[in-house]
Amino acid sequence: MQLNLLSNFTLKLDQSLPEKRIWDLIRKKWVVFTPEEMVRQLYIQYLLIEKKIPLTRIAVEKEIKLSRKSKRCDIILYDHQVIPKVIIECKSPDIQLDHKVVSQVVRYNQALEAPYLCITNGLVHQFFNKNHNGFWQQIDEIDFDSIQKE
Repeated sequence: MQLNLLSNFTLKLDQSLPEKRIWDLIRKKWVVFTPEEMVRQLYIQYLLIEKKIPLTRIAVEKEIKLSRKSKRCDIILYDHQVIPKVIIECKSPDIQLDHKVVSQVVRYNQALEAPYLCITNGLVHQFFNKNHNGFWQQIDEIDFDSIQKE
């Protein structure tokens, strides 16, 4: 999908401290500004503004357990029954979206079993779902409207 998040949305920044901060709309707090956090906050705005996903269906930095290790999912979208539907992994704009990034989000999904996955660096976005054989395949886009109706 072609959508340049970096030029389409505006972020709330606090530069009054030595360490620049960015406002997290979901967690409702200031967090340290990093390129990855910038992409996460821009994608959240995209979900809220463009796709009309309610705040209550979005989780940020959700902790999961994988083989006794704690990991954090960047963004999880839930249906109205709080069942995970999409896991979104955000990377810095200078990170290439390769098989390592896809493998990371697939590993995270072992704990959540969401039917859709997304990886983004703010410039490039890739979407995946499981085919009828149980293998992940790349798709053109996720139908966020149908997820909201579930």
